[in-house]
Amino acid sequence: MTDELLDSADGWERYECGTYYWDEGHYGRIYVSQKMVDKYKLKECLDPLDGEWFASRIFMGSDEEDLEELQSKYTHEIYIRHCRGFSKDGDSKNQSQLTPHGDIGSEEFVAWYNDFPLELLSETNEDDVYIEGWIDSYPPIERKGLV
Repeated sequence: MTDELLDSADGWERYECGTYYWDEGHYGRIYVSQKMVDKYKLKECLDPLDGEWFASRIFMGSDEEDLEELQSKYTHEIYIRHCRGFSKDGDSKNQSQLTPHGDIGSEEFVAWYNDFPLELLSETNEDDVYIEGWIDSYPPIERKGLV
């Protein structure tokens, strides 16, 4: 299903099907190898694990050794954003958990919202995909690599 982004501001994004309200309290990361970048033709959703990434994570208080270990295995990071609600008519008082792309806590929705293929979540080799901090207010995904 295509659903074009029409407008956005701090705290929300309006698509053709309705408005999504950000959940700024929940986020996660998926680290991927170059093999996964090539396999799934990932582009738009990626941040390279380069010097700028390293410096910003150190600034945020991450452990240097942990970051170096991530850089030794993975080439890119997908920052996972979550939503707290959806409104078909754009009225924030009419928010629902159900969207045209699935429940806002579902893997299907999160993959669509963050522009990565759902199949990426089925990869089982931790040397290629590592999921860090999915979200704590929804049922966890039981899969190797989920913290």
